[in-house]
Amino acid sequence: MAAHAHITRRAALVALPATLAISTAASPHPDALILGLGRELEAAFAAERAAYGLRSAEYEAASDVAAAVVARIEEATATTVDGLKVKLQAFHWCRYDCGPMGDSTDVRLIEQIVDLLEHLL
Repeated sequence: MAAHAHITRRAALVALPATLAISTAASPHPDALILGLGRELEAAFAAERAAYGLRSAEYEAASDVAAAVVARIEEATATTVDGLKVKLQAFHWCRYDCGPMGDSTDVRLIEQIVDLLEHLL
């Protein structure tokens, strides 16, 4: 018959952070793909803003890179609030790049909803 090791409360508490770190590292964020796209968009948007006022071809190239990332974000599914933030980031880029969306009630309402979500999140 094997002897059972006695684990003290102190030993368990000391081991807990390492155990949590292992379990956290083993499970990727559910929206890892879209969060990575958000980081790509952040860099592309910064490059686009930096190219503003330069030659038209340089600005257009930077804008095309950002647009391609936004298209990938549009296709990606967000399942968490963090993913929703990336979708809002993409919407913000669209408003920056394309200007006002229009002047109809539904468009004004969606812009108000987006503004509120950006503020709350």
